[in-house]
Amino acid sequence: MRTAIFGVTALAAAFCVLAAQEYEPTCRMCPGTYIAKSEIDAYVKRAIANGLTDQQVRAVDIGKSNLGVGVVYRGKLTNPEASVAEHDLVSEVYHIIEGRATLVLGADLVGKQRRPATLKTVRLQNGPGNGAKAMRDGVAYDLGPGDVVVIPAGTGHQFTKVDDRIVYLMVRIDPDKIVPLKTEAESKADLQTTGEETPEEARAAGAKAAHLGKEYEPTCNMCPGTYIPNSEIAAYVKRAIANQLVDQQVRQVDIGKVNVGVAVVHRGKLAKAEANVAEHDLVSELYHVIDGSATLKLGPDLVGKERRPATSTTVRLLNGPGNNARDIRNGVSYEIKPGDVVIIPAGTGHQFTRIDDHITYLMVRVDPDKVTPHKTEADSKADLQTDGRTTASGGAGAVAAPASATKPTR
Repeated sequence: MRTAIFGVTALAAAFCVLAAQEYEPTCRMCPGTYIAKSEIDAYVKRAIANGLTDQQVRAVDIGKSNLGVGVVYRGKLTNPEASVAEHDLVSEVYHIIEGRATLVLGADLVGKQRRPATLKTVRLQNGPGNGAKAMRDGVAYDLGPGDVVVIPAGTGHQFTKVDDRIVYLMVRIDPDKIVPLKTEAESKADLQTTGEETPEEARAAGAKAAHLGKEYEPTCNMCPGTYIPNSEIAAYVKRAIANQLVDQQVRQVDIGKVNVGVAVVHRGKLAKAEANVAEHDLVSELYHVIDGSATLKLGPDLVGKERRPATSTTVRLLNGPGNNARDIRNGVSYEIKPGDVVIIPAGTGHQFTRIDDHITYLMVRVDPDKVTPHKTEADSKADLQTDGRTTASGGAGAVAAPASATKPTR
């Protein structure tokens, strides 16, 4: 019992230090990124027309990592894919948009063979890795719309069945910055092409990127994948509505060089701007809008900053240290709606200025400093047995931690 009390006290003290200390944002004066659903749909349309599968939409620098956004279209599959895929340095998060499939995940690969740099996915999307003949003790998951999968670098993944088709948003986390950036202008130019590559083009490009064919040590060694069913996410949304909560963490896992969090946020009608701009020093965020519409203002140049206290759940459990601010100088506003994607690097201010009726979005958090605690499937199940008032952030129903929780005791 004394050990457990000491552990809680030490953790509380750590949170107190975390909030009080001023951190240099890990992405200095970085703009936010907005990707409209129409752009993602254009890639899906091209995939169907030209027999493509995985296409990178954007790749941005968020400070201590690059973050990629892709969209994947897979047609009907009655037999398992020819090989298991594995990426040494880049981790992936899937958010299923439509369709159903069976995906097998596992870290113990059999019959590995290096993927050549002539592959576009190696050069431009997932970096170096292996194909494999099989996985020992792989775990199969039946995927459907709204489900989320986290695949750490080094973990094998293989589709064994696709019912008719499956389409999913792909979030790539690249702390080694092995994959090139892709801007909005480059995406627009890409969409003017077929997206195909001739064998000659692949050989020429592969020769320039030969280093990607060498052996790398996976950044997450023998790490399992994580599956989150839409039913679990929906349970958090239901609780948010019932108990007037906003931001709820569903899972937080270690993927090697980075922690990645998966959360769901539900915000009600907002007729005027939120009282404060939010900013997180060390944790970056990606939103994938599920439902509703709103206006979101983004920008790194904050006016009237004030440190967020450790009593804030968002500091202790969700986003780590950061600031509130009165305004964003030269902020850019975006009208966001279902299917849109927003990337908010650490250090970038964000503020909802209007919400039509409500907005619900999946949030992927990237935490390279590992300042926020893990949350397992078991932790999530236990959390959902409560009213969520002490683990959620924002909303009239959420409560701050008592003062005793953020002060070390003697």
